[in-house]
Amino acid sequence: MILHDELAKLYVEGGDLTPFREAWYFADSDLSREYEKNVFTLPPEDKETREKAGQAYESLLSVIRDFPSPDFSAALYDSLFPRWRETLEDVSVDLIAGLPHPHDAVVCTDPAGKLHILLDVVRWIYMLGYDLEGNARGILAHELFHVLLLERWPGEEEKTDYLTTLDHITFHEGFAHMVQLCAMGPVDWHSEKHTQFKADSRARLALALAETDPEQQTLYRREANQGSWYGKYAAMAGMFYLAGQWEQGGTAALRAAVEAGPAGFARKCL
Repeated sequence: MILHDELAKLYVEGGDLTPFREAWYFADSDLSREYEKNVFTLPPEDKETREKAGQAYESLLSVIRDFPSPDFSAALYDSLFPRWRETLEDVSVDLIAGLPHPHDAVVCTDPAGKLHILLDVVRWIYMLGYDLEGNARGILAHELFHVLLLERWPGEEEKTDYLTTLDHITFHEGFAHMVQLCAMGPVDWHSEKHTQFKADSRARLALALAETDPEQQTLYRREANQGSWYGKYAAMAGMFYLAGQWEQGGTAALRAAVEAGPAGFARKCL
């Protein structure tokens, strides 16, 4: 991984962030185009917040330097993306401060077309006292999977028609959330909790796919991958579907899903 941490260090050290206000990830990125504005959000300037951000910075830095960790199972990546280690060496990870809530981690494309994983050290403060490093490993696995899928399906646009958008979210976020959860430890996909969330997400996705009213479609599009972890119905429906495919057919089934791509994927998850 290629690390860029100038902005995070500047914030932690009490520096002036003004020179970074027009940095590409605030002013000319997928995120700024989504919000249709420069997304720079001045983080709190008090000493306590900076100190906590410094703790988050050190933890994130440790995970980045050790990723993938020695106990990381690369079998899935090896099967689906044989050249993933080359991508890992080339991918940029930016430790920054100034993203709007709730964006603690996001993949964005810079003006030259290179993909970056952005991690906001201020947005990670809430994880202090919990398993920050475990969650960071999961997030890196999540975001790396986005990068690999975007390399496999270059030029694919999420913001097209409504049904294509649902396919995109269910496919990309379903894969990324599944990998994230697995990177954090063993997963019981058949627990009572997961069984209920699987049913709820599929039911919500079915309603979304049948919706024809533009205003309701806007609501469904927003909720597809926003809110609480298990409340992101499209991401969850995709995740549980893919987990089932993995259990039944192993990595070959997931490889077939990657090769088939996002077109029509949402309906497969019902």
